[in-house]
Amino acid sequence: MFTSIYTVCDEKTFSDLLSKAEIIEEDGHGLKVLLLENGNYLKLFRIKHLVSSARIYNPAKRFRDNAKKLAAFGIDTVRVTQLYSIPHLQRWGAEYEPLQGEVLSAIIEQGTFNEERQTSLVDFVLALHEQGIYFRSLHAGNIVLTPTQHWGLIDILDCRFGRGELPKGKRQRNLQHLFRYENIKPFRKKIEQLYWNTKVQATTTR
Repeated sequence: MFTSIYTVCDEKTFSDLLSKAEIIEEDGHGLKVLLLENGNYLKLFRIKHLVSSARIYNPAKRFRDNAKKLAAFGIDTVRVTQLYSIPHLQRWGAEYEPLQGEVLSAIIEQGTFNEERQTSLVDFVLALHEQGIYFRSLHAGNIVLTPTQHWGLIDILDCRFGRGELPKGKRQRNLQHLFRYENIKPFRKKIEQLYWNTKVQATTTR
């Protein structure tokens, strides 16, 4: 017997949930992220086009699957606890436990993005690429330093997983994404040099 992985959230149930939640993010199309009463977050997804891969591979499920894949690689990320279907809003939802820590952009603003952290960030990004992980939204707002001083990822819908390490062209494009925020741009030259020098050293020692 087929069992849906989605919990259906009708209009009344969602209204009750919303009355006890804090709106974290919304746009012209409606709600995007809620902070729930239990401390978890609810991320809402909509289909943007009539013809879309999202109609085949539900984005809420992809979000959950990406979280599981990252965890399997040993990468800290959110933990999805429940998927929802919200028919009256034409949305899907993913409830998740947040990743504890500070985002990279905040660390830079605090002036604590020191040399040790720069080096560990490079090692982290390099490890992603070596494992074939291409995260299109790799930027200072989506990289988190956890209380155990490990880097992790949030807002992970745009993760793609290859069968082998990323080729040079994809690495270069992904590094460009990293410098999307203005406050990290002063570190760009040093981080790129560290990345490619570390990559060369790793290659020569194989």
